[in-house]
This record gives sequence, C-alpha cells and structure tokens, in this order.
Amino acid sequence: MKPAGSVVSFALFAGLLLAAVPASAQLEDVDDFTDLAGLVLADASNQGTLYTTPAEESENLTALEAVPIGGGRYELELEGEWVQVGISLTPLPALFLPADNVNPKPKEGKVFRNARCVLTTPAFITPCVGYNYQWTLFQTQPIYRCKRPGTERCVEKKKVAWTRSIFSDPNCRNLIALQSKKKNSCQ
Repeated sequence: MKPAGSVVSFALFAGLLLAAVPASAQLEDVDDFTDLAGLVLADASNQGTLYTTPAEESENLTALEAVPIGGGRYELELEGEWVQVGISLTPLPALFLPADNVNPKPKEGKVFRNARCVLTTPAFITPCVGYNYQWTLFQTQPIYRCKRPGTERCVEKKKVAWTRSIFSDPNCRNLIALQSKKKNSCQ
C-alpha cells in the first residue's frame, strides 16, 4: 500500500498537468467539407487550379499570396515550388478533393475559413544514435494545423515534417543518406 503522501503528490501533479493544458486544446480540427473555402491542386508540371467560391475568391488569393501573371492566371508557392493556377468558381470546393487512393497525389493547398493556425507538434532533434547498423540524427520541424473556431483564413500546405540523416560513423559526421517526409502544416 502506498503512503497517503504519494497519492496526494500524484493528485497535485496531475492537477498541475491539467491546468497547464493550453487553451488551444479546446479547439477542434477543421472539416475538409464544411470549412474548406479554397482548394489548390497542381500536377507534376506545376500547372493547377484554385477551386473557390465566387464570394471568397479574392480573400483566398490573398491568403495564398497569389501573384497575378495575366490571362486570369496566378502564381503561388506549393511544396517549395512555384505553380501556376487558373480559377474555377464553385459553390463547394470540397467536391474537388482528390481521393486518398489517387497515385501520385497532386500538390495541394487548402484554405479554411473561420480558422486559426495552431502549433500541434513541436520541433525536436535526437542525438546521434545507432540505426540499422549505421548512425542517425532525427530532426522534426514544428507542425501547425488549422483549427476552429477562428476569425481568419488559414492555409495548409505540405512541408518537410521530419528528416533522418544517416551516417557511417558513430559521431554523425560522414553523411551517407537523407530521408524525409512531408505533412500538411499552416504558418
């Protein structure tokens, strides 16, 4: 049987943890169907379309930091590359969301209305550790996600979420390979 002091200490510690939960914990995930104000889809040739409601076209272009290039086309950044997009006005941009089994997936960006960008995964880096008979450093980038409720346009695009650097030596100095994965994040 545990002493009463340790039970009280645990209860106090648990209470402090709960009190430390940020207000963002009360936020909800945005909904791809009802909260989606704009959707950008681009192919490997960096040509694409912005699907947006007529009433939100201007706000979505501003949120995406799109630059007019003439002829009703715009240029904007997706996944670290410049893509050119035309505009397709639609009452419901979510109708154009690609199916999860589409391969390869197009580059995409999503604009959510009445949302805000919230840190969901902080960045970290591991020390040099053994990995499959080699050594590695694992580094993540902070990931932010659009959450509701909010009062602004929130843009999510894919970015590098983590990088694994693989080395041939235990001091992690002789780099032999890099691996990375992208995830959606807002800024």
